[in-house]
Amino acid sequence: MRLATVTEVQQRFGMARSKAYGRLQGLVELGLVRHEGGVPGSGVYLATRQGLAMVELELAPATVSLGSLRHDLALAGVAAEIETSRLGGDLLTERELRAYRERTGDERFRPQLRSRRGGATSRHWPDLALV
Repeated sequence: MRLATVTEVQQRFGMARSKAYGRLQGLVELGLVRHEGGVPGSGVYLATRQGLAMVELELAPATVSLGSLRHDLALAGVAAEIETSRLGGDLLTERELRAYRERTGDERFRPQLRSRRGGATSRHWPDLALV
């Protein structure tokens, strides 16, 4: 997931809004996440390079794209819902799936799709995969 709001943190970890803000502020002070306030609402939080390294994710830090912000926020909400649903397994984001494919060459998480008109097939990156 590229980003999250305090609402997703609240939902994911089952905590009050004030407690979620406090935890996020602590992570900002430690340099593990950064707050981007230049978006509608209360802003979003993104993992820094240091934060990603701490959880052993070999990803570049995400950036905010106003063009995909609505999609990214919806995805953060879906991810928080899945992670609290007790479905089991690991929830991987598109960024993690791309990094996995880059490391291994394994295309299993990137299905081939045929266009509606019956044209050529192409591979698609899912937003999330529960494995």
